[in-house]
Amino acid sequence: MGIFGNGGAALFSCAVGFPDDAGRTALVVAGGQGYVVDAMNRVLVRKTKWSYSYSAVAVPGRDFIIVANTTNIWAVFRDRDVHAFSDNGEGGKMDQGRIALDGIIIDEPTSKSLTGKLWMHDGWHDFELDLDALRVIVGGQIAKAKEDFEAVPERGGYPFSKEYHHWMQQFWL
Repeated sequence: MGIFGNGGAALFSCAVGFPDDAGRTALVVAGGQGYVVDAMNRVLVRKTKWSYSYSAVAVPGRDFIIVANTTNIWAVFRDRDVHAFSDNGEGGKMDQGRIALDGIIIDEPTSKSLTGKLWMHDGWHDFELDLDALRVIVGGQIAKAKEDFEAVPERGGYPFSKEYHHWMQQFWL
C-alpha cells in the first residue's frame, strides 16, 4: 500500500479496515502515527493530527475505528477524529478527555459498546465505552498490580507483554 512515516513516540503499528466498506478504506498506524488510506486506489485520504497510539480496533457495523493511547480513547472516521469522554475517568470533570492514568487495554467491541481495562491511580478498573455517545463509564477496581494485565497483539494496548513487544519489532526499520 505504501511506505508510512513513523510517529516516533509509540511502538505500535497496524492496519485496520473500516468495517462499513469491507476494507476499501483503512487506518494504517505506523509507530503510533495514523493514516487513513483508500486501500483500493492506494491513495492517502488524510494523515491524522495524532501521532501517539497503542491500539486500534474495528467496531462491527460502524463507520469508525476505535483508537487508544495510554490515557485517551477516540473514534477515527475517514474525515475526522472524535474523542471519547468520561465524568469518572482519571481526569475527572476538569479533564474529561483523560480516561486513564497510564494504560488502556481494549477487550471486545460490539456494535453498541466496547469493553476493556484502564490503569488508574489505584489500580486496574474495567470500563465500557458507549459507542453512540462516545462516553466511557469507568467501573470498579478489578486488580491492584499493573502487571496483572498486559496487552496482546490482536487488540493492542498498553502495557504490553514481552511477546507483544517482540511481535511489534517486525514493523520497525
